[in-house]
Amino acid sequence: MNETNNKIDAVLRKEWHRNFRIKSIFVAIIILVILAVIAYSTGEHSEIETEVISIHSQASEYSERFYIITKLESGVVINLEIPRETQVKKGSKVILRERQTNLFGFKSYSFYKVEIW
Repeated sequence: MNETNNKIDAVLRKEWHRNFRIKSIFVAIIILVILAVIAYSTGEHSEIETEVISIHSQASEYSERFYIITKLESGVVINLEIPRETQVKKGSKVILRERQTNLFGFKSYSFYKVEIW
């Protein structure tokens, strides 16, 4: 009887350790995802004025997307999607929103509006 209890205890310990490893990996992944979301969502916002270099569109069977190409003062060329109803021409001044994350300082840009002269 004692030997049977020891075998059952050994099987239960193995099962408990296996479940503990799986749950701890799951919790670690959740913590990493939460930290990544917090790090990406927090940061500084600023507005940048730049000039449109080029305009182009990309059509598919279901939709059409419009893009502008701008060049920042730092020399970085950015391709940004704009809403279809936006009235913009080559040479127009546009305002972009620059977002810089706190964690690694990644910068992302989004179209904000066309500056009216």
